[in-house]
Amino acid sequence: MDFQSRARDAVRFPTLLLALLPLAACRDGSVPLAPPPVAADVETASDQGLMGTIAFTSTGGGRFLQIFTMNPDGSDITQLTTDSGSHLHPSWSPNWHQIAFERIYDIFVINADGTGLTQVTHNGPVTSSAQPAWSPDGRRLAFASGDRGRLYGISVMNSDGTEVTPLTTPVFAYDAVQSSDYSPAWSPNGKQLAFVRVSRDGITSDICVMNADGSEVTQLTHNASGVVVSRPWWSPNGKRLVFSANSELDGSYTNSARVFTINPDGSDVVEFTIGIIPAWSPNGRQIVFDGSNGIAVMGADGSGIRQVANFFAIDLTWTPPPLNL
Repeated sequence: MDFQSRARDAVRFPTLLLALLPLAACRDGSVPLAPPPVAADVETASDQGLMGTIAFTSTGGGRFLQIFTMNPDGSDITQLTTDSGSHLHPSWSPNWHQIAFERIYDIFVINADGTGLTQVTHNGPVTSSAQPAWSPDGRRLAFASGDRGRLYGISVMNSDGTEVTPLTTPVFAYDAVQSSDYSPAWSPNGKQLAFVRVSRDGITSDICVMNADGSEVTQLTHNASGVVVSRPWWSPNGKRLVFSANSELDGSYTNSARVFTINPDGSDVVEFTIGIIPAWSPNGRQIVFDGSNGIAVMGADGSGIRQVANFFAIDLTWTPPPLNL
């Protein structure tokens, strides 16, 4: 049967609280694998930019969060994972053939048809690897590494789990977390990483950008106390970042999460609409996000908002730009 959402309230809180929304059952199905389109395909794609595949996490009416995929118009919902433990933060490989995700403090990779599940990291009882992000060349994964508490830094490793290199380190002061980093996202050229830095009170967070080797960390937003931001996503041309935050345009706190875009240098912040966990389409023409009544898609300029599913997701990600775009 189709997904149906029992959550009817408008989006009021950031991503972590969205996990409390109940979600109902989904149907079985299959998504045929196909190679990613070449640049010519992008030019002849729909004017609305509805290309590629969206991956997301949902309980699907069960006990644990699982990984699902669907077409950008909300059709052909397919469940990829079925085992116990919550599955979080899916990230597409650049060739669209695999999805990396987090499950019980480790990172796994699965084929886009649900086969070939592979465990990439093997953490001990007190360590954690979370929120993987595939590099544009497919050779590395950036991720948040930590102690299963609030202490995380950004690290990178080969896509097979070897050669782990820490890039940032959490900072302590008087036994309170002053800096902890999450949710890395590669720039399209692979030269930079955007990420979320939680600081001050252990709740308030901002968007930061650094070089792929961990140097030159730049804070883009300067939010007031209590503002929480979602993982930032780069536009396919690398000129903008999209994210959500429970803030006003000036970074002051509000009780309603909104979708924003920003330049990679922190300038020209634009507010679009109420929503959370946005992600770009492969050709940059569209943005998917969790809206007030379920998953929605809008133009990259905020126009033409339309609901494509009547349920909420916990994480959303769209297939990346074609390799030769």
